[in-house]
Amino acid sequence: MEKPAGDSRYESMLKSLIESFEFSKLNPAPLILPSIFLFISMILLSYGLGQFLRSIGGTLPEINPLETLLSAQILQWSFISFLGYTIASMIASYIALEKTRRHIYESSVTTYYFKGESTFEGLTQYLRSMYLRASLPSPVTGLILAFLTSGLSFPVIMYIVEKTLRDHIVNEESVFLGKQFTKRYDALRFIADLALILLTFGIYLAYMGYRFTKIFNKHIELIHGSHPSPPSGIVDSSIESFTTSKPETSVSSNALVLLLIAGIVLNIVLSYPGFYTVFQLVPSFGLILSAIAIARKSSSMLRDFILTLGLIYIVIFGNMLAGLIGHETFTYIVESFRRQVQEVGVGRDYFFTSMYIFTNNLVVSIPAIIPYIGGLTVGYGVSNAGLLMGAIVGAGLRSLHVGILTLIYPHSILELSAYTLLLMSSKYLFSSVKNYIKYVASGVLVLFIAAVVEAITIMLLQ
Repeated sequence: MEKPAGDSRYESMLKSLIESFEFSKLNPAPLILPSIFLFISMILLSYGLGQFLRSIGGTLPEINPLETLLSAQILQWSFISFLGYTIASMIASYIALEKTRRHIYESSVTTYYFKGESTFEGLTQYLRSMYLRASLPSPVTGLILAFLTSGLSFPVIMYIVEKTLRDHIVNEESVFLGKQFTKRYDALRFIADLALILLTFGIYLAYMGYRFTKIFNKHIELIHGSHPSPPSGIVDSSIESFTTSKPETSVSSNALVLLLIAGIVLNIVLSYPGFYTVFQLVPSFGLILSAIAIARKSSSMLRDFILTLGLIYIVIFGNMLAGLIGHETFTYIVESFRRQVQEVGVGRDYFFTSMYIFTNNLVVSIPAIIPYIGGLTVGYGVSNAGLLMGAIVGAGLRSLHVGILTLIYPHSILELSAYTLLLMSSKYLFSSVKNYIKYVASGVLVLFIAAVVEAITIMLLQ
């Protein structure tokens, strides 16, 4: 039977459209460039702030103008480098989004044509690809976001783009090859990536750009290398294999623990030459603690509790050692803490002291109930506590064994146990509301008891 003229014309137009597509590879340079500026900026910021704090808070009888001027110059260079990072991240965001959105559109139309316009599989793949494309922000939106956030949104944009690209690739591999070769990109992997960006002072962002480019270009070779002909490795794939591809997690709790320990060791090493790493390394500790709470798959809640509590103690003792080694950098923390205690009047009234401690600790720890990123404030809080204690010992205001004993007082154990319960609660937010509420309520209750015990301890020691 002869095809209607309209159908022939439609097929001819679609074929011409397919042949007009050019599946070109992606140049990694624009996606790697932002990391170079970020690395320079973060290194200069960390060193410049450290030297500035040493010059105004050390044992010098007065501020050294030359040292202060040098620190200010280093901080100025850091700002200029960060401006370069902002501009580079705007360009990279635009390129990554534009290239990915255009590729998904052209690839989905091509797949629709190769698999047959009237088949269920071809139509479903086209609709899925269009849904993925719609989930991406426009290139202009990405550029504006990078500008408004001074590039801070760039890692998030890269996560969204890579995750979408991987989902698209998995779908096409299932359709054309009948098997999934590419791993999906889950939130845990992104938190690990984010922590690595901080731990490496931004240089890991270069690897993220390279990884995205490598995945993109490999996909072009594998699926679109023979364009405008169908992929050379095309096989008949069933609808079942097309629809049952499952996400794969790519980071384990053990890997996260090792990452946390590596970050703590790096923090200790950098404290000696006077790097101020509170803005770079400390946030990563909280992110990793949150990720570990999510990643743990143990059937024993007690085991998870002991592990998380132990890791919190490791963070505290690690920062205590960093504060001890680089105490001249953290002298300002000691002075700030002294002034705060004197101004607030902690220890003068039992009820006021207990409520002040409870409120302060609650503000620090309650964000931990948010999955993936809630541990940021907990990591910052326990790290600051460790740095403060280390700086106090380093300044000779308290002996080392007394500082260690302070961290194992009953109220300290209760407080850190409360932090642990709140961190563990985040695992259940989307799976078990009952367990989520139980952990949150238990954490707040233990935190209150810890504040009462600490207030009693303060009153007894006066």
